[in-house]
Amino acid sequence: RGGGRLEDLQASSTEMVARAVAGSRTPTIVGVGHEIDVSLADFAADRRAATPTDAARIVVPDKREVAGDIGHRQNRMYRSVRQRTEAYRHNIVRQVSALERFVRLPRQRVVSYEDRLRRAQGHVFSAQQQRLASLRRLLASYDPTATLKRGYAIVRHDGKVVADAQAVGAGKPLMIQLAKGLLKATTDDD
Repeated sequence: RGGGRLEDLQASSTEMVARAVAGSRTPTIVGVGHEIDVSLADFAADRRAATPTDAARIVVPDKREVAGDIGHRQNRMYRSVRQRTEAYRHNIVRQVSALERFVRLPRQRVVSYEDRLRRAQGHVFSAQQQRLASLRRLLASYDPTATLKRGYAIVRHDGKVVADAQAVGAGKPLMIQLAKGLLKATTDDD
């Protein structure tokens, strides 16, 4: 809800609303009024947003930030895998050298060491591959087409995304992007 007169905001400051917000199992963000407006629901919520627009920003993170974070994590993961692989390689070389010094050890013991080293290396690669797959799924969840498929729409005026109804005057053409197709609309006087 946007800002307004103090009387208009009183509905969010009733005991019944505050108890409903506090008792909700679903995480609740309250963004009533403007930054200076405070209601009882603000204190009962899991998170308070300064404005309704701020609440929307909290719920739907910026795709570029998420993609950048995932890219950064992916690069760190690749470096970590390379470092671990190199460490395992050095460890294997060191172990093989030690094994060669102890030629008198039974061959079966040598094979056991090699198998344990291979298994350890395989576990590291498997864990890193699972982590990469998880990060890819996370990135896909922030795909705007997935959001559109959940029933949301992107409204544009003159090719720019409309985030504030006040920014578009009456009688202006709008383009509404849905999961399947586009709609053309015109704003009215209200």
